[in-house]
Amino acid sequence: MANELEFSPEEKLFLLYLLDRNRNLDKIIKDFKDVIENYKKERLMEELNQVKASLISGKRKIRNGKKIDLKEFALSQGRDIFELSKLLVKSNIPIENGLVDSYTLDVLLGNEKERILPANKGNLEVIFELTKDKLNLQLWTKLVSNYNLVYGDADWPNYEGMLQTLNKPKMKFDKKPKIIYKGVLAKRIYEEYQNHINIEKLAKKFSLSEETIKEFLKKFGVLSREFIGEELSNLESIAGKSIIGLKVYTGKLKQKIRESELEISSDYFNDKKIKYLGLEGNNFISYILFATSLNLIPEKSLIPERDEKKANIMSSIVENNELINNGEIFKGLNIYKGELIESLEDKKFIDMRFNLLNLDYEGGWSSDKEETIKLLFDKDKLENHSFIFMTLNDTAMERIRVIKSRGKGLKGYNTTNQYKIVHNLIMNYAQIYGFDVKELFRDRYSDRVHSMMAFGFKLKK
Repeated sequence: MANELEFSPEEKLFLLYLLDRNRNLDKIIKDFKDVIENYKKERLMEELNQVKASLISGKRKIRNGKKIDLKEFALSQGRDIFELSKLLVKSNIPIENGLVDSYTLDVLLGNEKERILPANKGNLEVIFELTKDKLNLQLWTKLVSNYNLVYGDADWPNYEGMLQTLNKPKMKFDKKPKIIYKGVLAKRIYEEYQNHINIEKLAKKFSLSEETIKEFLKKFGVLSREFIGEELSNLESIAGKSIIGLKVYTGKLKQKIRESELEISSDYFNDKKIKYLGLEGNNFISYILFATSLNLIPEKSLIPERDEKKANIMSSIVENNELINNGEIFKGLNIYKGELIESLEDKKFIDMRFNLLNLDYEGGWSSDKEETIKLLFDKDKLENHSFIFMTLNDTAMERIRVIKSRGKGLKGYNTTNQYKIVHNLIMNYAQIYGFDVKELFRDRYSDRVHSMMAFGFKLKK
């Protein structure tokens, strides 16, 4: 370890216990013996031996600290290397020369369900009592500068909470927020926030500044008023900017499809009230186009989003609409965190009916989409004059999934022609419920790698 001689025995003790638990426990105990001559050695050694006995008995498992080759692991487990890499990057797990910490990977994939916590709270307080006089922000910064925290260290938030219970000055880590990001503290703060605890109370509870709390929440898509005011203060920014690093679907061919849908809709709706149901994404691109051109009623419109981060971004924009130039188009708009079909069955929206539906799917046709279309008719969710626009992924892989199904127990279809499947389904249900159906358009485009198909229908009673 670099610069180890610069540390006092007290510093070594604190460092060993918090940051060096990947090593063999016998070696750690030996190191403890070397640095605690002036402390209550017997009591501390008893505590460490209890921990060792607990580990050996199988109640807790020692981390092995081994590195494994990610590509070989993916092949052996039958996992997609691209999807696995994306998951690791999203979870801030470092990949160095293609190698990943094996224990951290197991925890992430659910293969290792135990959390490594070498001692209970009471015993930890004994150890902290031995070092608390030396424990301060300067020492913490010094330790971290020389010994990086290990990602996946699930103990970190627990230790941080325990430190706050001791009778000593509170520690704040605002100067090193990136260290906290590598643990699960952000998730704990987000969970507390979901329980309607405001930012001021969260800052006090976790002994962090309000700005740091906001940074944590932003990782889950919860945007502060300051961020909205500075970064998303107009509709052009919302529709065209990558919000906290998420992709923006602004391809030229896709935009032509949107404009075509608007033109078709304008011929009928003109000044009529629009009750919109849309799959939007966090940039609201289609919604903004419809809402600024037609008489769309936000409080009678619904946008479901199953991705939690994107749903939080959208809710943040809606809740802070007064900070946005022309942001009144979002006032009262209903954002649902979950699947489209779930939103239609939610009691809060049970009486809502729609006349402009924009089902802009990223994937191909599947049984859940079929159930959604059926529910729209069965639950009387469509007004007498309604437009349904739909986009589907029509790559070769998606067509194979259509005919073979997407998983065990799900039925496939007898054709890969997705338009034919949707057309026949809508025609059948329209006949049952007394609608006349008119095909509005059919088109294909490919702004990205994927080949997409878009089409629309007009339903009239």
